[in-house]
Amino acid sequence: MSAVRQQPPPVTAALHEAFGVEVVGLSVSPEDGDAVFDTLRGLVATHGLVVLRDQTLPPAAQAAVTRRLGRPEIHALDHARHAEQPEIVVEGNAAALPGLGDAGLAWHADLTWRAAPTRLSLLRVEHLSAAPGEILFAHQGLAYDRLDAWLRWRIEYLDAEHDHDRRCRGDAPGWRARPALAASERAAHPPAVHPVVRLDPVSASRSLFVNEGTTTRLLGVPADEGEHLLARLLAAATDPAVVYRHSWRPGDLLLWDNALLIHRVVASAPGEVIQLHRSAVAGERPVGPLSVAQPWVSAG
Repeated sequence: MSAVRQQPPPVTAALHEAFGVEVVGLSVSPEDGDAVFDTLRGLVATHGLVVLRDQTLPPAAQAAVTRRLGRPEIHALDHARHAEQPEIVVEGNAAALPGLGDAGLAWHADLTWRAAPTRLSLLRVEHLSAAPGEILFAHQGLAYDRLDAWLRWRIEYLDAEHDHDRRCRGDAPGWRARPALAASERAAHPPAVHPVVRLDPVSASRSLFVNEGTTTRLLGVPADEGEHLLARLLAAATDPAVVYRHSWRPGDLLLWDNALLIHRVVASAPGEVIQLHRSAVAGERPVGPLSVAQPWVSAG
């Protein structure tokens, strides 16, 4: 039995005035003790986003670290997975890359087109060009809090449709048209319906749960009103006040709450290539206010 690595308490530095923290002097390994992983889970729960610099995690080690944090998620699409490590998804900003090339150029949360989207995402830099660009995060709890009172009231009990193939039609801002799901994949992964207002299962705090990459329409309202409301929500979701811009460095490992943050990758110049390895902890079906409302019941 291998010895448990002992590490000093982490030192943290704030990234954004409202969320995000950089952990200084911590090198994460599958051999770390439970206290390290409890600390990481706590930091994500408190700050939404955790940045670790100078990490050395080949795919097998990243998969093992993910397992220490929770139940690992295997991506729904076969072609997205790492050839030797199925817990790892290969991502990048160029369609020619293996896996999910051209995957993150519009605002999105991971796998919202599934009934149970990702809960915790881990993203590690595998390759950077000379001008590596950035990844942006937007805090959807802050975005919800900044909505005016009437808009919060109007969307309280609405649902939205999330469809993987929206990006394939090329009508999602920032996405280029790409092949849609094969018939067999489409049958296995039809559009999902989620509440527009998501409740955190622990704190019951509210956040927006729509994104420009996969949210196609609002349900329960006339189509024209739904289109107008969705446009307002998407604008609020990415208001500069709720956005943190992270400049990539070699060895970066980012962990974030996928139920709370949406993100997108930005390349700094045409032709620059970023390749990333993502892993994830599986999530639960999103819950909205309607799910916890307790109507009066009259028994006779």
